[in-house]
Amino acid sequence: MRKFLAAMFAFVLVFPLILAAQASISLISFALDRDFYIRAVDSQPVYDVIISERIISQLVFERLPLPRQKLLPFLFRRQFLPLQ
Repeated sequence: MRKFLAAMFAFVLVFPLILAAQASISLISFALDRDFYIRAVDSQPVYDVIISERIISQLVFERLPLPRQKLLPFLFRRQFLPLQ
């Protein structure tokens, strides 16, 4: 009975912890790599999508509780964002 209980503990506790450790060690090499994220976002097509009028409008006016005043559309225009 003890061997069965020990095998169950090993299967339920130790085996998933070993797999999680292996996965985290393999992922940490690029998860903490700052250059990976800079290269991923630093292309012009990706930048154009991020600052497109639709994305700006969706993020600013639909997700944030900001009033639609005349100043806000000016501040969040596509031409104004690269200057920030």
